Amino acid sequence: MTVHKDMIWYYLVHRSFVYMADPNGIVSVAKQIAERQSEWCDGESGDKTYQVKKSDSIKMHINLYLARMTSHFFPKKSKTNLLVLDSENLGTSMMFDIFGYSNSVVPNYYQNNSHFELMRERMPSVMSLPLALEDYVDIWADSNSDEYESAIRDAIPEKYYDTFQGFSVGPRPAQFDVAYLDYCGPFTEDRKDTVETLIETQEDKPCIVAVTGAARGQTGSIDEQINDLN
Repeated sequence: MTVHKDMIWYYLVHRSFVYMADPNGIVSVAKQIAERQSEWCDGESGDKTYQVKKSDSIKMHINLYLARMTSHFFPKKSKTNLLVLDSENLGTSMMFDIFGYSNSVVPNYYQNNSHFELMRERMPSVMSLPLALEDYVDIWADSNSDEYESAIRDAIPEKYYDTFQGFSVGPRPAQFDVAYLDYCGPFTEDRKDTVETLIETQEDKPCIVAVTGAARGQTGSIDEQINDLN
């Protein structure tokens, strides 16, 4: 897999391009997301809408940034595959959907729980799976198009196995053109291995892989955690 650093450099140098000529872009998009989420019943997170506040405005800007990058580098929207770590509020998935990208695989399994049913109810186009990202990437990397569905179903946790039988898996994406892995918690060695597996398994085509995370829940300094990214 070739890492195309020129993509990163282009956007670091030409950041103004990302927001184009619409200074209210983030406000407009936030309103669209809020309107969609206002139609939902309250989820387990307790948030009915996803509105820009001080606590989440950075994430909203990251989502918008990546959606605009995707629009520029992958104009064939129906052929673009996404891998997204998202919560049941689906802020990232909806951002991509607003920009016309709906081929999303969203593994959702954390601390023995998954919101995949709620996520599919809210956004039927999202292929949410009750699997941890690490498990999903391993299955995707080790399977071919014929083995993919059975491998996914065999790996579903017992807690969700029967429920998941009524949901589709979809075909195996040959490559993920865009992957946004917004981790909850520190960037551990296991997560680093997952990102490496994802990149190494990709076809030799341009792709965007973005990783973010939180420093909480980890001993040691933030500088040490940043060094782990190298």
